[in-house]
Amino acid sequence: MAPATSPPKDILIVGAGVFGLSTALALLERPQYDESRIAIIDASLALPNPVGSSVDASRIIRADYANPSYAKLACLAQTHWRDQTPTGWGGQGRYTQTGFVLTGEKGQEAYVREAMHNVQDLARQGLPMELDKIQQLNNHSDIRKATGLVGVSGETGYANWNSGWADAEACVAFAIHKVKSHPNNNGRVSIKPNTKVARLAFSPKTHQCTGVHLPNDSTILADLTILATGAWTPSILDLSNHALATGQALAFVKLTQQEQDYLANTPVTMNFARGTFIIAPHPQTHELKIARHGFGYRNPISVSHAQSNPSSASPPSSTDSNTFVEAKVSVPRTDTQIPIEAEHALRDALAELFPPSFDASMKPSNYPESLRDVSKRPFTNTRLCWYTDTPSGNFIIDYPPLPHPLPSNSPNTSLFVASGGSGHGFKFFPILGKYIVDALEGRLETEYKEMWRWPSKQALKEELGTDGHGGDRHPKEFFECQDGSRAGPRGMILEQELRRGVAEVEPGAVTAKL
Repeated sequence: MAPATSPPKDILIVGAGVFGLSTALALLERPQYDESRIAIIDASLALPNPVGSSVDASRIIRADYANPSYAKLACLAQTHWRDQTPTGWGGQGRYTQTGFVLTGEKGQEAYVREAMHNVQDLARQGLPMELDKIQQLNNHSDIRKATGLVGVSGETGYANWNSGWADAEACVAFAIHKVKSHPNNNGRVSIKPNTKVARLAFSPKTHQCTGVHLPNDSTILADLTILATGAWTPSILDLSNHALATGQALAFVKLTQQEQDYLANTPVTMNFARGTFIIAPHPQTHELKIARHGFGYRNPISVSHAQSNPSSASPPSSTDSNTFVEAKVSVPRTDTQIPIEAEHALRDALAELFPPSFDASMKPSNYPESLRDVSKRPFTNTRLCWYTDTPSGNFIIDYPPLPHPLPSNSPNTSLFVASGGSGHGFKFFPILGKYIVDALEGRLETEYKEMWRWPSKQALKEELGTDGHGGDRHPKEFFECQDGSRAGPRGMILEQELRRGVAEVEPGAVTAKL
């Protein structure tokens, strides 16, 4: 698995989200690709893709990681988010620096403590992180003062006022505009929505990937195909035990103007032990977002992965010849509201932060009385955000093994994967493409190369454990991300949970107090 010796003439990027668009922007910045034609395709009828994990009212922008490598990378990305000029990533309201409060319960403080120490270390190392904006929170009173809320979720934690949130949909639209208007585009970059991939195409002679087949049996040919398809990647390429799609619940509650004004600068507040968090209301919608970063729901269905068939009688001029291997794969389902289980969990979290009753001495100045009923209000909308989870939570940015061995042990130079966001890829949007293209060219710095390489069978055994006996031991089946940041129920199957009930929504719903 290695980069081609010369830049590919035709590059196909499948997926117009964070990984795909950031890759396109990085390619446009490098002179060696000036002669390359770049096609970006996406299955969505319109872009930004309304059901993509990259598109939402808001995403957390933080460097608060227990993993120092991600903390450093996110810190570097924050420099771009803080650019408030019209052409900067954070301009025109795309980024708001409200701060981030991370709390934990007794006995579960390790991740929170490590995350705090990492951002403090970044500040001491001279990276763009202000040390005096990182504040330890030792008790309920400290947490309450930091958030400005009556309720408290968690026992201890810290506040990082260097962090904030981004308008995710606006950022994707901004990236699309940057690709289209880039001075090095010169009409050689095309962006095509409503273009769904049916399967990968392979040469029967070389076994290299030659592009993709569409459902109408037409083909898009490319010298290099980059799969940046997020949670849909496992339905295109066999990622068994490497990645799976998990649905994460989120919902929105309508606020009054008074509530909007009070909560506009509320820090993103997350209880690590439960995975639930809120993000300040969007100024255009007056909606408070409540969500859960957890183990998620799986939606397993049977899919067929194309496999090269070297014994095919197809002539060499044929685009490819395939056999198909059926597999059970978790794939996104985007046509449903959240299960009732998730509604109860999100409402419980709201009731904890906005309690219906409380001691008057706990009430902050100007705190709206109407916030008492937030947890009981109708949701204006809910959705499942589909992560592409990996066992470790690390991205997969590498050349994968092709379905059939290549002649003379030649390397894969035709198919590349940029996926496995595991629910935390968005914050790296402004700089991620640079690292993806570095990996394409075989010069990604060792720190990230080791983290994002295609996992070997031995690595999967170490991450997942093994089944079997003696020399026949193989990795256990991958069901959930074990990156240390997840909480909540485990092993949930979406269809089973939907049968127990689905959350009701009332679009535009407001309470009588409005």
